[in-house]
Amino acid sequence: LEYIITSLSALWTKSGNDLYYTTGNIGIGTTTPTSLLEIDGNNAITVNNNGNVNALFIKDNSVSKYAIDYVSSDGKLGVYNYVDTSYSMKIQDDGDIEFSGGNVGIGTTAPAAPFDVTSNVTDNSMVAINSNAGGYGPFFQGGGWGNK
Repeated sequence: LEYIITSLSALWTKSGNDLYYTTGNIGIGTTTPTSLLEIDGNNAITVNNNGNVNALFIKDNSVSKYAIDYVSSDGKLGVYNYVDTSYSMKIQDDGDIEFSGGNVGIGTTAPAAPFDVTSNVTDNSMVAINSNAGGYGPFFQGGGWGNK
C-alpha cells in the first residue's frame, strides 16, 4: 500500500481540495488513453444537477464559449453560446432540432441563406425528397423544381 501511495503522489499534485495531473493522458476504463481524458465504458459520464448548473463547458483559454446542457424549462438538450448569450441550438426528445439565428449549410462552409445547399453533382440535382414508399418526390435541379 505504501508503494502505491508513493507512486501516485509522484504523478498527482494536491492543492487544497484540488487534485491534478499535468504529465500525459488520463484513462478511465482504458489502459491506452489517446487524449488528455478518455473515458470508455457504459454510462461513461453522468452529470447531476444538485441545484447547480449541469453542463459540459467548452472553453478557450479558460473563457467559456459554449455549454451543452439540459434545458429544464422546455425539456431539450441545448447548446448555449456565451458570445451571443443565447441557445444556438436545441434538440428535442423526438429528434427535432431548432436553430436560433445563423445559417445552415450543406456542402458549404459559408452558407449565404438560412438553408444553403451547395452541390457539384453533374445533373445539378441539389435537393431530393425521398419517399418512404419508394422513389423520390420533387427535387430542385438547376433553376427549378422537377420530378424524378
